[in-house]
Amino acid sequence: LLYHAPHSKDVLMLNRFRPRCNAPHIRHLHARDAKGTASLLAHSSLHLSPAYGLILYGSPALSALHKAGEQHSGQPAARLAHELFHRNTVDPSEPLRPTRNKSLAAAHLDPRLQGQCLGLALRQATASEVRSSLESLGIASLARATKCSIARFERLVEVIAGAVHDAPANSIGLGVFLAFVWGRAQTKACLLTFLEALSQHHPGLLASDTLLHCDAWRRQWSEETFAPDIHYLLGGGSVSVTPPQNELEALLFAKLDAPALERLAYTIVARHGCAPEVKQERHGFRRQPEIADCVEACAREVIGLALWDGCSFDVRRLPPDADPAVKHFFSASGEVFTAHASATWFELLQARPGLQYMLGLERGLSFSYELFPSVENFTALLSSLLRTLIAPPSSSAGI
Repeated sequence: LLYHAPHSKDVLMLNRFRPRCNAPHIRHLHARDAKGTASLLAHSSLHLSPAYGLILYGSPALSALHKAGEQHSGQPAARLAHELFHRNTVDPSEPLRPTRNKSLAAAHLDPRLQGQCLGLALRQATASEVRSSLESLGIASLARATKCSIARFERLVEVIAGAVHDAPANSIGLGVFLAFVWGRAQTKACLLTFLEALSQHHPGLLASDTLLHCDAWRRQWSEETFAPDIHYLLGGGSVSVTPPQNELEALLFAKLDAPALERLAYTIVARHGCAPEVKQERHGFRRQPEIADCVEACAREVIGLALWDGCSFDVRRLPPDADPAVKHFFSASGEVFTAHASATWFELLQARPGLQYMLGLERGLSFSYELFPSVENFTALLSSLLRTLIAPPSSSAGI
């Protein structure tokens, strides 16, 4: 969030109370992370691939199910969608997000509990089996800590079971839960933990060459993604090739082979022709503690969107007097497509005269870093980078 009206006393007050922890910032999966999410499963278990969750997550179908759930539809899949997702505003165009309502059990499901709950639902465990399994997972301690009763976790398993066994719409209910799994995951490792927990209830879930016990394999799988500059299709060809109708129809019945399913999920969801995604990272400055690059990443994305022509960054769109370092960063020979792009950009934006910073102030401007998150400071930052005066919005409302 961008706070409004930054003054030096505001900075000092925010610094005083800002959390001093090294907890990782929250991030979410990109469509390119679909690679490998089906290949590690046995062919008979492809219907349980998180790739199906990617396809449904954020789609109009999920919104329609959620709306039906709000209207107390009798459809089990709609009821599950309403239980797992929420929208921050009443605007139906706003995207659905996994629920954060602390009174709902779904808000407290980590990847391991997600796999356990789905596994119990799929094998139609009895009420006593569900309670026994949840208690063995330490759900009692979680219930006390969150003030969300064990009964609510049991009811959630019941809702999941109703949706995934509601023939002929059982695949829709399963897709809703997999969409929740995808939406809650912060890294691909979360998906691996989910599937590992699920496999305890679903023998034969994983392919024979899936090596969960091998740290090197797990690390390689978690880091594997589709290349961001390639738009894949079922045959692995160019974007101009239309997938055969029979392969698209096979998707509905989970008959695609694993690599084709992953490519199709990526192709359906990835934003072809859009500027590359700017991922939030953490960086320090002049041997000072690392912090999340919130404002810095926003500025990089704003300028990048203005320069993107559909294929590359066109630095000719920059003002003639723009900072040469900005021109070089976004140029074809610059750092924008390199692995260290985020670190380079972060350093470029620190210790700039005329800007508000939150850390390092006591050591002088040359050590000041972490841009203060306000509308005025953000427009001042853009003015500094583009060397063109940009007036802040006249509205007093923060962003």
